[in-house]
Amino acid sequence: MNFIETIRFRNYPLNQILFIMAFFGWTLYLELQTITMFQIYLPSWGFVSIRLFCYALLVLKGLAELVVYIQQREYQLITRKNTLPFFAGILFVGLGLVIAITTKNTVIFDTCFLIFSARNQDLQKIMKAFVVMQIGIMVLCILFNLVGFLPARTSARPGMIRRYSLGYSWTNFPAQMFFYLILMIFFIRGLAFKWWDVLFALSGSVFWYIVTDTKNPFGLAILFILLSLLIRKWSDFFQKKAMLYVATFFTPVFSLVFLGLNYFYQSDLAIFKLINRVLSNRLYLGYSGIKTYGIHPAGTEIEFIDNITKFERRNDDLPYNFIDSSFINILVSKGFILYIIVVSCLTWIIYKLMKAKHVIGALALVFVVIHSMFDPQLLDLWFSPFPLFIGKFFARNKVDGKIHWWQVTSSSL
Repeated sequence: MNFIETIRFRNYPLNQILFIMAFFGWTLYLELQTITMFQIYLPSWGFVSIRLFCYALLVLKGLAELVVYIQQREYQLITRKNTLPFFAGILFVGLGLVIAITTKNTVIFDTCFLIFSARNQDLQKIMKAFVVMQIGIMVLCILFNLVGFLPARTSARPGMIRRYSLGYSWTNFPAQMFFYLILMIFFIRGLAFKWWDVLFALSGSVFWYIVTDTKNPFGLAILFILLSLLIRKWSDFFQKKAMLYVATFFTPVFSLVFLGLNYFYQSDLAIFKLINRVLSNRLYLGYSGIKTYGIHPAGTEIEFIDNITKFERRNDDLPYNFIDSSFINILVSKGFILYIIVVSCLTWIIYKLMKAKHVIGALALVFVVIHSMFDPQLLDLWFSPFPLFIGKFFARNKVDGKIHWWQVTSSSL
């Protein structure tokens, strides 16, 4: 029995092992570097090294899949239908490269490469491991901050409301991370979620709200938990065809309305003033970004100034111009092609989840969309693996096993 057969015999195909090593190595390092105070202990060469490591593993994954593809003579079954998704994925990675060159933001290429590489992976397993990793990092951040290993970073809102990061590099990061943890846990559980899942979600949300005073993820988390309880109680109603259409069309309609509000924003109209105030100036920032930088096919280079930048440069007079909305940020900084792909794929994912009667999973993706309208974490794979679901759009029709589409794996291309 050769090496590849030995790994397959142990129920972990070689391409799956290589992807897990690449994905978790990359996300772990990016998380420690970008949103935790562990960044002060990381070497300056670490980011380049982990990216090269990730690229090497993903290339090896592709070669291993090519070997299986040739060995099984799958090229004899080539049709336009079963090869078009794969080549669409290649174009998606190419788009990521073009955006990276245009915007000087190379992380987007890594993201597109990982999304494409996830097309034949069991995303249920990936999500379970991701939950364990995130809980572990959160516990370490809190403990190491309390013992003084990680420096404290605090901020204050008007009225002297103190906000504490507890080992994270900014005060709202742990609350955002915990919100995604809730969505992942409930996605994994489905309608079978337990009372301790609800208790963990509620207590954690309250804790991070008190510590960080971050309102958006707290409010969305409470609403998500309540809706999950309602869906479980009346699951037959939420699995009807009418709800499938409601859930499916939510993303394109909501994103189009929000884009319109940003694009046609007028500061002298009362309704826009009210919405902008409720959204903590996000509407104006989106409008300003569109008017200042324009909308391009593959984005444009922008130097965003956010609170972290102002803090690190010790200059509060720098003009804040960061676009908090993930969707508007993608549209302005990464281009309308990627924007259309992301909106279309999220719509497709929610539709597929509803067709599979995974209503809690569809609800989780709906809340990812809602959250991303106001916060910038949508494509940040170190916050959640939900973007990897886009990769299933590039999966070939010939796959192994008769299980849920997001769990389907293949050892071939």
